[in-house]
Amino acid sequence: MSMQAFETPLPGDAGCLVGRAPAREALAELQAACARIDGLVARIRGDGTEACRRKALLLLREKSKQLVALLERPDKTQNGSAQEAEEMPPLSPREQEILGWIASGKSNAVIAEILGISPHTVDTHNRRIFRKLGAGDRTTAAIKALDGGLLPPR
Repeated sequence: MSMQAFETPLPGDAGCLVGRAPAREALAELQAACARIDGLVARIRGDGTEACRRKALLLLREKSKQLVALLERPDKTQNGSAQEAEEMPPLSPREQEILGWIASGKSNAVIAEILGISPHTVDTHNRRIFRKLGAGDRTTAAIKALDGGLLPPR
């Protein structure tokens, strides 16, 4: 994506222009970062190997998904609450998948069988999920994920 896409006014731009200064500054930094990414992508396309291009593509896709998910998540502080929105760390797609199965009540053994991986691997993902969500057990992790918008309501 080129910076021209950001230079063209989009619906909602007026609201951004009259917003708070830190948000406007952050948007300007994001636009500058996109310009830098354009340059890096051009260098990788021109000089990089096919393996390098594939790795860059995978990295950009994953990070883009994470960033879009963060921006689309409702900000709990916009409702006039003085309480700050709780930061939910991004989970990998596999962690989200496993967390969905956890929330539906599946055991590690059943999740492993469904996904075609070992129960040990499921346990490793569970520990990472628990650490990221600050949860000590499966139920707490599922509740935090539902409350934080990481899982769709059931």
